[in-house]
Amino acid sequence: MSAFPGAPSDLLVGPEHGERSNAVRVALLSDVFAKNMGYLENILPKYFARHGVDVHVITMDLPPYYWVDGHQETYAGFADRLQAGTVEVLDGYTLHVLSHTQIAGYMRMVGLREKLRSLRPHVVQTTTVIGWNALEAALCQPFLGYKLFTGSHTTASVFPLATRQLPWWNKSRVQCSLTRTFPGRLVSCFSEKCYAVTEDCAQIASTFFGVPPQKVELMYLGVDTEYNYSVVSEAAAKERLSLRHALGFNEEDIVWNLGPEGSPFEPCLSEMDPKGECFRNIRLLPLSDLCRSPS
Repeated sequence: MSAFPGAPSDLLVGPEHGERSNAVRVALLSDVFAKNMGYLENILPKYFARHGVDVHVITMDLPPYYWVDGHQETYAGFADRLQAGTVEVLDGYTLHVLSHTQIAGYMRMVGLREKLRSLRPHVVQTTTVIGWNALEAALCQPFLGYKLFTGSHTTASVFPLATRQLPWWNKSRVQCSLTRTFPGRLVSCFSEKCYAVTEDCAQIASTFFGVPPQKVELMYLGVDTEYNYSVVSEAAAKERLSLRHALGFNEEDIVWNLGPEGSPFEPCLSEMDPKGECFRNIRLLPLSDLCRSPS
């Protein structure tokens, strides 16, 4: 079994290596965390832990999509707000919940430096290259000696500057440079790579977030194959059809799940097919409807 990328070569990964104290220790920083979901911060640590990695997820006591209007109604009874100070084991990894504070309109973990110092991780992974938490992780890196990896999950559909041709002296571009490009370049000075989940995320990371192009690597998001898999048996086919009927869908419908922010492509479908003929089998499923479903 090879060593974990970025970790000391004498620290091997895999159940055959036995003692957890000799395993690679990874800290994943995530602004929010929702249990029983299929986000990166749920799936990645679960499967790392199954390969013998000592994984710690560090998050804040904020609800999912806290910045979106109506998030409380959407997630009520579905994703409970975490309590600061909580430390618990989930799917083989350890979840640490820190309190938060707001600085200049952005959320910052309280006690992140102390938490990293106590955990002494070999690798720290963030899901963003900008923000207070990524910046603090970068500034702690020389003192704690871990390998820092960042991410870029911001797509062009939610980042207007990516689709507008503006001169560098434009007010929006200048503001972006001060609040994103310069801090992102500083974080990148201490990081190994920035993993972008789509091509436009990679472009935004290098153009607007200050990440040197040579440090950007395209890596698409995966799925949890325990829940997302092909229908290969009669029992699975019956279960699929039963769930579709319970949610109000037919067998041939293409079901498109929407989060609380909706879908940026929803208006495009209406514009391209105003009569609903070409895309008549596409059905949209808001997360709020799924939460209320008896199934």
